Amino acid sequence: MNNSRNSTLEILRIISMIMVIGLHYMNKTIGGGLNTALKVNIISSHIFESICITSVNVFVLISGYFMLSAKTTGLRKAVDLYLVMLFYNLSCFGIATAMGQYTFSVQELFFAFFPFFIGLRWFLETYIILLIIAPFINKLLDCLNKKSHEFLIFIQIMLFSIWPSFFAGAPIHDGGYGITNFITLYFISSYIRKYISFKNTKKTRFISLTVFAVSCSATTVSSFLPYFSQRAWSYCYIFNILASAALFVFFLDLPKTNLKIVNTISGTTFGVYILHSMLYFQPLIYHSILHTELYYDSEYQTLHFLICIILVFAVCAIIDYCRQRIWNVTVKKLLDESRLIKMENDWEKRIMN
Repeated sequence: MNNSRNSTLEILRIISMIMVIGLHYMNKTIGGGLNTALKVNIISSHIFESICITSVNVFVLISGYFMLSAKTTGLRKAVDLYLVMLFYNLSCFGIATAMGQYTFSVQELFFAFFPFFIGLRWFLETYIILLIIAPFINKLLDCLNKKSHEFLIFIQIMLFSIWPSFFAGAPIHDGGYGITNFITLYFISSYIRKYISFKNTKKTRFISLTVFAVSCSATTVSSFLPYFSQRAWSYCYIFNILASAALFVFFLDLPKTNLKIVNTISGTTFGVYILHSMLYFQPLIYHSILHTELYYDSEYQTLHFLICIILVFAVCAIIDYCRQRIWNVTVKKLLDESRLIKMENDWEKRIMN
């Protein structure tokens, strides 16, 4: 365990993953929470969606904050993430096939190995790309002074957030799902890391929470407006970026802690993401087990929502914790770690030259 880890940010990482589960609960085609016809639930589900939509951006901000000072490239981490994804994909594919949910075919097996080719695992795909290009971005940022860095963020925000948020014909139409938005967030988190110091002041935290609340409220209102309803829950929507940055700053300004239990739970977040979002298991989780459809128009939907997202996180975290214990004495032993280290070192030399 890395003793220098900031458990305050690890708590935020855990909260972000719970909010990702909340997004899937509300998603009209997954958990279906937004399909409610009850007026009070319509309002509450839009509020929860507008809060939870910040989760992915927050997760990227946290990662970018640490990538800036990373002493190695992300090659080994990228390989490790891919192998974890592959383990869960193949395991769940086998279980789903055995249960009769899927008919085995070579094509399905191929896509279990490479889900990116059919648009699945978009976050993991984009995150791995960010890991690969981060050293080059860091080298670029090292050449910029503070004002240049600010202007770079301004350009990114104007072209890839403000424009698609309010106007037609934007350069990018991916809703923030692609690498462009991840790079924008990386620029923001790297700026915070390099130029902003925090003194654990109530004023900073109050301002951060206010910006977060106002931004989430703006997103909620936007989600009801015809012109903005298709934009409001995009990851690049300006109010979502503002809200995620404000929440990130709020946790950065809290006193640093180092709690082993928090760090351990945080270490399962990627596994939780991969496991709970398995295409094979989502109908089983949200409908066969949690029965989300029974609460669409129930007065208990909010309570059901909160219980379910915490429960799903807890179960998946326990499963991934067990996977890690077995993984460390099996797969990690079989991997040629020295070859990966050599490849990573060679890559670093090329980047630095």
